[in-house]
Amino acid sequence: LPQGVGFWPAFWMLGTNITSVGWPACGEIDVMENNGGYLTNVQGSLHSGSDETKVYTLPDGSVTNFHIYLLEWTTNTINWFVDGLLYETQTSWSSTIGPYPAPFDRPFFIIMNLAVGGNYLGNPSPATINANSSFPSELQVDYLRIYDQTAPLELSCMRANGSVLLTWPTNIVCHLQMQIDSGVTALSGNWIDLPGLTSPFIAAPTDTCAFYRLASP
Repeated sequence: LPQGVGFWPAFWMLGTNITSVGWPACGEIDVMENNGGYLTNVQGSLHSGSDETKVYTLPDGSVTNFHIYLLEWTTNTINWFVDGLLYETQTSWSSTIGPYPAPFDRPFFIIMNLAVGGNYLGNPSPATINANSSFPSELQVDYLRIYDQTAPLELSCMRANGSVLLTWPTNIVCHLQMQIDSGVTALSGNWIDLPGLTSPFIAAPTDTCAFYRLASP
């Protein structure tokens, strides 16, 4: 992020219904924003009628270095991370457009921008900005990745005419492994890959104890 009291870099999201319900009813999620005069602080927030927020202070370094900012957004919990460290969790908020967890239960779009001046910075004057910020400056982004949660990596089994029917999620890259042993030492032994098998799979009975597990990828 750029350095200077006039800079307000942000990575944030707004509800796609903003044109019909307005702000803050549409909801706003601030994945990361920074006051350019504070080089060790970033902030994560929710705005929806109520405001939930927390400032994170980098333990070592500056926002002018590259960092990984992550938002984990589930049905009723939103988590913020910096460089893999969880620093904020929000599980309660209010909205004028519906019951909880509205408005954070509908589509949002992403914005990444670098503003100059504004309320978040305390409305510095143009003279203050020019005296304490260097132009031109830029917000540099190495990558943006969006992940959808998938079903848990679960292996299920049931009896099927004297054999065992194994099933597992088909939308996750994984493969089946097997271990045959007479005791629980199999759990720490060498596993054999069973490549090319697809779910569901019928496992033939064996004379000894057979263990199965999924490995991903």
